[in-house]
Amino acid sequence: MERRLESLLAPREPGVVTDRSRRLGTVVVLGAAAAILLVWFGPFLRDPASLPPGPDVPWYIWRTELLATRPPEALIRFEGPLGAFKGGYRVASPITGGLLRGVADVDRHTLSMLFVAGLNTLAALAVGAAAYRYRRDPLLFAAASLFAGGTVLLNPFVGWVDNMVALLLAAAALCFLPDARRSWPPRIAIALLVFVSYFAHPPAAGVFTAVLGGTVLLRVLLEGRRAW
Repeated sequence: MERRLESLLAPREPGVVTDRSRRLGTVVVLGAAAAILLVWFGPFLRDPASLPPGPDVPWYIWRTELLATRPPEALIRFEGPLGAFKGGYRVASPITGGLLRGVADVDRHTLSMLFVAGLNTLAALAVGAAAYRYRRDPLLFAAASLFAGGTVLLNPFVGWVDNMVALLLAAAALCFLPDARRSWPPRIAIALLVFVSYFAHPPAAGVFTAVLGGTVLLRVLLEGRRAW
């Protein structure tokens, strides 16, 4: 039982890799990435003046402008309506926007496009990358990334900036899990990514942490102490 479970969960390498299969895999990966990029950035290429969808994008553009014109402590002191956003709650998105505005000199309209199209694209590709890390199959990358890209088109995801930042960081953390069983640098990377995700959207980060903890608990129940 233990050996079978270990074989199912362990990352797998392709048996035989030829030049032709490698080229075909590259085409599949690039094609999936291009499809996701076209879906999200295509409307802005057709009409550069179009505004990205999303109920809270103006809020984050405003907070980014606050960082551009005030010291960073202003973001911490600002409490928002009924004090709902005081104490540095959910500051990862405006800080990222402030870096893009101040360092990369991105204008407000481009920033709003990146907050929606950019984050959704990166999150979908990160899911595909995490799947590829477990089983190095280009078709699996394409299937996972396209499925994630289609899922984030649904109404519960579109335009919610903080949620997508947290999901992006969580998907990036999944990429380090295969090596986390053997060395500390991947474990530290996972801890840092999850830690930052709590500054983006604590509920989403909490759900991700609970799933990881539940997975560890399940393996402990199935395999005993060696599961740690």
